[in-house]
Amino acid sequence: MSDIKVKGYPNGIIISYNQSLTFDEMVEVTKEKFASSRKFFGKNTVCIIFDNISFTDEQEDILCQIIKDNTDLDILCVYHENGEKIGLFNECIRLVNDEKDKSDIYFIKESIINEGFVKSSKDIVIIGDVYPGATVVSEKNVYIFGGLYGTCMAGYRNEGATETYSDRTSIVTSCDMAPEKLLIDGIEYENDKKTSKWGIKPKLVPAVAFVKDNKVIIENYSKDIFDRL
Repeated sequence: MSDIKVKGYPNGIIISYNQSLTFDEMVEVTKEKFASSRKFFGKNTVCIIFDNISFTDEQEDILCQIIKDNTDLDILCVYHENGEKIGLFNECIRLVNDEKDKSDIYFIKESIINEGFVKSSKDIVIIGDVYPGATVVSEKNVYIFGGLYGTCMAGYRNEGATETYSDRTSIVTSCDMAPEKLLIDGIEYENDKKTSKWGIKPKLVPAVAFVKDNKVIIENYSKDIFDRL
């Protein structure tokens, strides 16, 4: 194979290397490849997948910085095990498209940072992260193409509403599920894991949150998860 192969997919780039190369050689071929293709990639926000090789966090940071320095791309995150991750994007997009005739969608094409607050009666789709301290509230579903590190409420009803929540169908999806606070259809997620200091991580684990047996459940994304909801 060639020293480096770059393949595009919707909202992302898959990069494969000749595994006989040293890391320093990979750095050089990455710089040459992306510098020569700067106009081709244009100004887009993308996710990166290193397809056939494992890097340390430091090595991934170096390669991503090289890509940013030699293109006009904005790198949202780095994925692993590409089939599962691409599947999440495609499935979420399909679900959103299926709902277009039934409800409007509120698109946000940036991260929600600091103490940002977003509220809508529509499905909310965020192309970015929800930072600690930020809050997203939807009467319907929330699809986050990035990390959820702040507060998210889906299936939200105003105080005093007579909604009984007998049909708990709202969901929240994100590419990294580590919320400060998460409520779906009035039920708060009980996190029994120890929290650590937040930071946007290069290794993301896509997840879906939903209500089951009057409890919010978070499961890592799998190919059949939406069929089971």
